[in-house]
Amino acid sequence: MKPLALTLTALLLSLASPGFADEGQNKPCCPPPPPASKEFEQLKSLAGTWQGTAVTGEETEPVTVKYELTSGGTALVEHLSPDTPHAMISVYHDKAGQPTMTHYCMLGNQPQMKLIKADATQMEFSLAEDCGIDAAREPHMHQLTITWTSPDAVTQTWTMYENGQAKMSTTLNLTRTP
Repeated sequence: MKPLALTLTALLLSLASPGFADEGQNKPCCPPPPPASKEFEQLKSLAGTWQGTAVTGEETEPVTVKYELTSGGTALVEHLSPDTPHAMISVYHDKAGQPTMTHYCMLGNQPQMKLIKADATQMEFSLAEDCGIDAAREPHMHQLTITWTSPDAVTQTWTMYENGQAKMSTTLNLTRTP
């Protein structure tokens, strides 16, 4: 190996090692995450696997939703119907002290929603105005309501808009799996 390549490799390995520290101290390389809002702390309680039904109009089908914390506990990734052709992902995180989420939709867009109302058992999200979706024309997920009926049971209602109006809603009735 050439001297420059060897030096760069040694530098990268030292930075990647768990013992990397500032000024010879035994400090971690990264600062602690900022404190989460109480609403985001409530969202974190969803971590795990949930199963139930998805109801759209008169159609009912089984559904699985998996939640996992990532990025030092500052983001919650929701895997809706993983391992199916309908699989979608949403990522929840605090922005300016309030939960927000981005939904990576099978409609081919990524609506961002912000928390508009919350209490101990329910959170309502609605499309953020500055998210790049033309809400008057583009079909998109516009609203999400999450209701905790117990620590191990939640209901989600997703509302899709088209041409500026609510077109359909899907309700997920979910129970945490052991």
